[in-house]
Amino acid sequence: MSADDRNQARKADMLVRELIQENTWFVKQGDTVAEAVALMESVRVEELPVVDEEGRLVGMLSKTITSTAAPNQPVGSLHLEPRYALRGGAHFFDAVVVVLMKDLPILPVVDEDDIYLGSLTKNLLFRHCARELGIHLPGAVLEVEMNERDYAVGKLVHAIENSDVKILSLSTDMSSYDDGIARITVKLDSGDASRVRHVLEHYGIRVVASFNERAADDDDLEMRVREFMRYLEA
Repeated sequence: MSADDRNQARKADMLVRELIQENTWFVKQGDTVAEAVALMESVRVEELPVVDEEGRLVGMLSKTITSTAAPNQPVGSLHLEPRYALRGGAHFFDAVVVVLMKDLPILPVVDEDDIYLGSLTKNLLFRHCARELGIHLPGAVLEVEMNERDYAVGKLVHAIENSDVKILSLSTDMSSYDDGIARITVKLDSGDASRVRHVLEHYGIRVVASFNERAADDDDLEMRVREFMRYLEA
């Protein structure tokens, strides 16, 4: 596979249309409340997308709505919940934002004509997010801080890779506090982050927390002792 083909495949993997569970968990306007409730119970969800006869998404049917409706009442005659949907070409990060902000158990995906393509569940999105962030892979996690005016991804990556360690994922938070500090979470491919911490501090990057780090070996302890002795002699 060429580099262009790999890039195209990678781009496709990040789109919600590649993650949807096709043709699942929806009811039509002509279906009865009893049929909708049976489907909800069988797939263990609290709400379902509703489509018209042409397959266009028209709203969401919740258990709250069905609880006050007659079993033989058509779904299309009910006052449905507003729909929240994404186009198939959206990035899966956009789907995560919508699901979190709206607290949705199911997020419908539609095409440019609002034709229902399938659904994304919260669990599915979180599993994909965990894979992209390398959460399931072994390695240390460092929380570091830099002044926003000094923050540059290239500087941080260069400092870490100078430690012969690779970065599995990197995320930045500049919005939680209004103090001019960039807070970065870095997942490494190694459980021994002692050298990384040492190099980062040399570059003026503060390491404020470390997780999943292996205990230091004898060589690492010796290096720390040497650094401490140099500090005392300075």
